Amino acid sequence: MSRKVFLVVVSVIATTVGTLAALLPAALLESKGVVANAAANVWMREVGIALIAMGFIAFRVRGQPDSPTLRAFMLGNAGWQLGRAGVRALYPEAPETGVARHRSRTTAP
Repeated sequence: MSRKVFLVVVSVIATTVGTLAALLPAALLESKGVVANAAANVWMREVGIALIAMGFIAFRVRGQPDSPTLRAFMLGNAGWQLGRAGVRALYPEAPETGVARHRSRTTAP
């Protein structure tokens, strides 16, 4: 897959999920097993706006030639995705419980 096609796919996914998060935060939180509240809804909307922005940037840079700036964007995006994967690996119970519990706790909620 070419970089251009990859960035178009990334932009569509980011914009779609971001739009859902911004417009329907409670539904997206509930799909992850989180009980929605006012603070979580605001946080989810902020994440949605960030995803829409990332999708927009990815779409706009899709045809740019290789450059230090484009590499920085791609590395930053990769770091963000790896960081999210790390959180999921450290807190696998979070989607089921709605809470990313601290690892040192031994009692069930």
